Amino acid sequence: MKEFETIEMTVARRPSKEAKRYYIMMVLMCAAITVFAVRTLILIPGAVAAWILVAVSWRRLTRDYDYEFYRGDLEIYEVRKKKKKRHCRLDINLEKTVKVCHYADFKVAPNLKVKVEDYASGNPDARVYVVAVREQDYVRKIIIEPSDELLEAFQAYAPDKVQL
Repeated sequence: MKEFETIEMTVARRPSKEAKRYYIMMVLMCAAITVFAVRTLILIPGAVAAWILVAVSWRRLTRDYDYEFYRGDLEIYEVRKKKKKRHCRLDINLEKTVKVCHYADFKVAPNLKVKVEDYASGNPDARVYVVAVREQDYVRKIIIEPSDELLEAFQAYAPDKVQL
């Protein structure tokens, strides 16, 4: 592998069943508010606000993540559906990580606080890995879904921290 090679991949996030149920409940509540708003004109601003909330919630449920790995730095971007705008959600250096391992193999001491950040697809059949980063008083558990090529790049840059 060349040192200047950039590895990129995209993971499409799928909403969970609970999130879909929550969204359906929100749509039904908005429909009910709209019916009452038509009868009493006072509730019209509330109905408009509720439908805006539904639209924003759906945009947050459907998104993609772009992983970029270059010279030991992993950057994760959030890409909203139907838009080319990317928002950088995470930028970490593999040398500063504690370990990279399969999700089932991740263990942490019971006395440490863990902050979980999920950047995987939500697919139950996916191969999910954890990038553990030690912060001042807690451990960041970053859940990703890397390709084989990305895992090989991790192994090449930090072989002592990557457990495949």
